[in-house]
Amino acid sequence: MRTATRRRISRTHRTLGLVLTVPIVGWVLSSFVLHAVGLVAPAGLQGVYRLRPYSLRPVHLERDSILPPEEILRAVARDGKGEVYGLRLTGMAGRPVYVVRTSPFGLEWVYDAATGARLDPLSIEMLVAAADDELAGTRSGAYLETREFNRYYALDEVPVGSYLWLDLGPLEPRFRGQGSFHPAWAGGIAVTERPASARTILAALPDNVRDAPEPIQAIEWRAIGSRRFWVVYPRRDEEGILLDAGTGLRLDRLDVELAARAAEAVVAGSADPEYRGEADEYWMDLNLRIPAYVFRFDDPDHTDVYVSEVTGEVMQRRPAFWRGFEPFLTYHTFAFTGRPVLDTFILLLVQSIVLTMAVTGWRMARPLRRRQGRGKGMEGR
Repeated sequence: MRTATRRRISRTHRTLGLVLTVPIVGWVLSSFVLHAVGLVAPAGLQGVYRLRPYSLRPVHLERDSILPPEEILRAVARDGKGEVYGLRLTGMAGRPVYVVRTSPFGLEWVYDAATGARLDPLSIEMLVAAADDELAGTRSGAYLETREFNRYYALDEVPVGSYLWLDLGPLEPRFRGQGSFHPAWAGGIAVTERPASARTILAALPDNVRDAPEPIQAIEWRAIGSRRFWVVYPRRDEEGILLDAGTGLRLDRLDVELAARAAEAVVAGSADPEYRGEADEYWMDLNLRIPAYVFRFDDPDHTDVYVSEVTGEVMQRRPAFWRGFEPFLTYHTFAFTGRPVLDTFILLLVQSIVLTMAVTGWRMARPLRRRQGRGKGMEGR
């Protein structure tokens, strides 16, 4: 009886093992596909697109009918805010609009640049136009409203039309760096200020930029401490041109001290964060790797903060939780050496071994069942 029980347990164990090879084989094949995509696409799955450099419906931002930024700041004051984190003038659906960031972590407000009327939440027409302006060589085919976790906002979810490849549930906000958000952020633009007009800013640009065939795509007003800056975007798929608002002079980039002040204004933790050096960080908004300063803050999550050298914008927040997860992600993707060809070869070798084990296991199980069947037949005789 004991022998028969062991045989049943052995058969069950062998059957479950064979069943489990199916998802293992699926994981091996799917990981190969992901690795192959990463091999041919430098930015991985998120980098297989190309941004449209210019809006389909161009808008000239220097025309007389556009309200000066001070008028929009007055509208923001009427809507209950005393300062804004940033202000951007751009075109959307063929009309000029001001996109106002009332805080570093909140949803933007949108105002008609010709009338000052509040436009958000945006109409489907404007959302579709914004989508059409995003990717080169394609247009939107359908509209679907959904909700997504977005690490740049204090809200856990924002209404958009995409999804993330990884979701850690209740741990997601801390994993994405929201634990370093500084609710009492500082250094914004007061609604009583009178920023320079778009025409004044464009006049400070070199002639070859100002007189280009395509109009300027966006102008941004930014504040870092007591200093003011302008960022002008001749294209939608490149870094902007940084200008000092006090002098009108072009700057190659911010210095480390200014970038640190920009980060301190919006990141929790003690002042004077530890400077960790420079890095080329992938910036999803531009689909580019751009130069960034790296600072480590003494916030509850000991977050590494990546700050754009051109705009002072916080690009990434990587807490200790994220950094601790990175070795596991490296192992999962077999990115041991950082050389795509060599890493792919190692992955192929391991995959070949796993597939061989699975196939030989299935093959060995078939004759074993037949021998067991013949043995039972002999016992019957």
